[in-house]
Amino acid sequence: MISWAIWFIAPVAGGNGNVVYGVLVLVGACGPVFAAFIVASTLNHEPSNAPKSKRLATFAAVFAVTYFVQPLLTLFVTHSFGPLVLLTSLVYASVAGYVVSSVYHPNQGIATVMAGLKRVSARSVWVWVAVLLPFVWQFLAGGIVWGLGGQSLLTLSSRTLILALVAYPSTFFWGGPLTEEPGWRGFATPNLQQRFSPLTAGLIIGVVWSCWHFPLYFTPLYGGGLIPFLFRFVYNVPFGVLFTWVYNRSSGNLFATMLLHCSINTSNNLFGPTAELVAIVLMIVTAVAVAVGDKAFRKKGNLLEQQVVKASSSDASPSFSSTEAAGQS
Repeated sequence: MISWAIWFIAPVAGGNGNVVYGVLVLVGACGPVFAAFIVASTLNHEPSNAPKSKRLATFAAVFAVTYFVQPLLTLFVTHSFGPLVLLTSLVYASVAGYVVSSVYHPNQGIATVMAGLKRVSARSVWVWVAVLLPFVWQFLAGGIVWGLGGQSLLTLSSRTLILALVAYPSTFFWGGPLTEEPGWRGFATPNLQQRFSPLTAGLIIGVVWSCWHFPLYFTPLYGGGLIPFLFRFVYNVPFGVLFTWVYNRSSGNLFATMLLHCSINTSNNLFGPTAELVAIVLMIVTAVAVAVGDKAFRKKGNLLEQQVVKASSSDASPSFSSTEAAGQS
């Protein structure tokens, strides 16, 4: 509801496209992560004993990188630069630094939500699955459309691919992955799986996730009204199942789900609307296949908890324990 209120206010308070509007849209997009932080800290208010120095160092590193990257990306894409861009980047970098550094948050509940982000490893096969799978859907879809007589696969420009790659870091930090995944996957998924099967948990999150986007279809950010919003359920609900599958298979790797989210957002519409519809069909087929193949209709809450405990046991604080995990459910 916080996101909805801010998104409806944004066009009135800031107008469309200025710095106030951009900041309000970002703050609204942070609803899932901050809601997860509030609820998790209420359910588990024990101290994490995480080193304060690690949190400060993480915040400083993420802030420095994102503060300088965002203006450069803005300059590259829009060819505009000025004080307002720097001011907006200050807010964006502060949000990114706070969220990432919450891996070492002094509150155990919040630290637990973000603990999956500590399992960052380029050697993890699930990191690469997350990065590449959405692009595979798009290129397969482009190939299918081309085979049926379409030309979009042949007309893809190098500039389009470059823009997608350039936009990847910005999308990761401010286009949904960092501001949403801690809520949907870091908090909701493990807690729901204590009561439901992975399939049911994924479907529940998919529905809630779709509904969360509702105001955007009635503001300048998305537009389109009711029909595009209702169509969102067609692909966003299966996404809930797929993201749960990646989260479980990667032993609660929050970074992998963020990368999957990022690749989806940066790869869509590479080959036009027809290929996009085909890509959605391929994604739904994938979701059904992994749900059946993994027997996702069976409750696996205890298994997931064991995976997360095992993956976290070698980390420095914050760490999971069975008591702490139970305190969140």
